[in-house]
Amino acid sequence: MMTLRNDLLDHAVDLFPAPEGSVVEVERDVARRQRNRRLATISVVVAIWVVIGVAVLTLRSPDDSVPIQPPPSPTLSPGSVDARGWPTGSKNRAGVYSWYSGSCGDGLESDDCAVGFIHNAYPPGEGDVAIFIDGDAGHIEPHEGAPVTVFGYEGNYLPSAEGFRSLRMEECEEWMVDIQGTTVTIRLCTRPEAPRTEVAEAREVIESIRVEPVDNDLGFRLILTLTTGTWDSG
Repeated sequence: MMTLRNDLLDHAVDLFPAPEGSVVEVERDVARRQRNRRLATISVVVAIWVVIGVAVLTLRSPDDSVPIQPPPSPTLSPGSVDARGWPTGSKNRAGVYSWYSGSCGDGLESDDCAVGFIHNAYPPGEGDVAIFIDGDAGHIEPHEGAPVTVFGYEGNYLPSAEGFRSLRMEECEEWMVDIQGTTVTIRLCTRPEAPRTEVAEAREVIESIRVEPVDNDLGFRLILTLTTGTWDSG
């Protein structure tokens, strides 16, 4: 008897519609769930893009670095930088040095340093990284490579340039830039076994280069900074 009564009550409840307030609550609940689904979808999309960005940065090879592009050269007055001449053939202490066509350090003849050459000859360096700077007054050479900014001037970058087999340096990269009617060429050459730290230091030297107007055959000189005492031109 009790079971039959309960069944009849349940059936009666089903015959009556839900109160108006219940319909409103249901609509609110549906709207809330739709809003939550939209927010969840947006969150998932954002998370996917973040994961993709992190993956791209993680997988990028350290060798895919952007070619050296020093910032624009500051305005310099003639002789405003206290710089030594070109590094000598013996061990040079850290400091500011300069290059111009035919410039020389102590004990070097002009023919020996028309092409600026320095290498990391002292420990921890082993002469496996070298920097060459070349330029003849009034001589313009055709450029090769991709356009880049060099010392604040428009120039070109060549990631693979001719090396120097006599020095066992067959891997070189090259920057060329025209300054006041003269093409200046800079090469960074390394041996295959050169440590990354030594190559990075050479890049810092190149990135430090600035142009200063002076009264010489070029009308300017290049200012560069050696941060360690491991370099010489011998």
